[in-house]
This record gives sequence, C-alpha cells and structure tokens, in this order.
Amino acid sequence: MLDTNADRIKLIVEIIEVTKKVSRYLPIIVFSYASLTVVFAVINILEHNITSGIILCVFAGFGIYLALRIFLTRRRKRHSRIQANT
Repeated sequence: MLDTNADRIKLIVEIIEVTKKVSRYLPIIVFSYASLTVVFAVINILEHNITSGIILCVFAGFGIYLALRIFLTRRRKRHSRIQANT
C-alpha cells in the first residue's frame, strides 16, 4: 500500500522509466506485431476465410504505417537536433 507521498513519487518515477524503455523499442514492437498479423492474414486466406484475412491485412497495413511514421518522426527530430547543435 502506498502510505506516503514519497512512495507515490517513487512509483511514478519507476513507471516513467519503464515507459521510456518501452518507447525506445516501440517501432520494432509495432512492426513485429504487424508482421505477425500479416502471417495470420495469409493463413486465413489460405484456409478460405477471406473476410478475416482481408480484415487482418488492413490491420497489418495500419501497423506498418504506424511503425514507419514513428521511425520517420524520430529520425526527423534527431536530424533537426543535430543541425541545431552545429
């Protein structure tokens, strides 16, 4: 149980640290999840379940789009930071 404000602050700091570590690898996580969705979509299409295969393809497309947007946004921010420092 959280008794004091210090315990609550420590918990918040730990949550922020975990979130920061996860967000560093977020494009890899999203891209691997999208790839797994593509695999399931292909399996569904091969098993003649066309509707769920198409739905999974759409989800995979959105996942790949999201991963690319995250990667490109981070790259652009890093590039602008490097130019600002020189």
